[in-house]
Amino acid sequence: MDTVTQEKNQFDEPRKLFIFDIFMGAPNENGVIQKTRSVGIALHAEGQNTYKVQLKTFLNSEFFLIREKKKPGVDYAILTREPARNQGKKYFWHTVGEGKFLTGAGTGFMSLQWDLFAHNVYLDLHPKEVREVTDHRDDGSVPA
Repeated sequence: MDTVTQEKNQFDEPRKLFIFDIFMGAPNENGVIQKTRSVGIALHAEGQNTYKVQLKTFLNSEFFLIREKKKPGVDYAILTREPARNQGKKYFWHTVGEGKFLTGAGTGFMSLQWDLFAHNVYLDLHPKEVREVTDHRDDGSVPA
């Protein structure tokens, strides 16, 4: 079997899609994060490194969480993307915020800070739903 056929078959295999809640909230007197309102979801397909973020306020916009390796104290970068104008690149990425894992009483959550938002927004690291999907894009990602 050639490499192209192997890759195509890999994308035809069912994979798990993990759905995480993104919400506004604040720590209580014990430091435990208390949810006040759900504001979106993050999707993570099994085998992928990227989380796709959808916010209810911006229904037509997509954000992405990608592991941050260069900036100390930051665990994920929040990015948007647009089609690249240069040949050889598929996308041009824009950093629009950052995500940090919480510790102590906040363990199990990530604080998400968009450059333009003043509210505390959190990602619950425990999936609220897991689905098995077989609909994959050519690049192996899973559509929402």
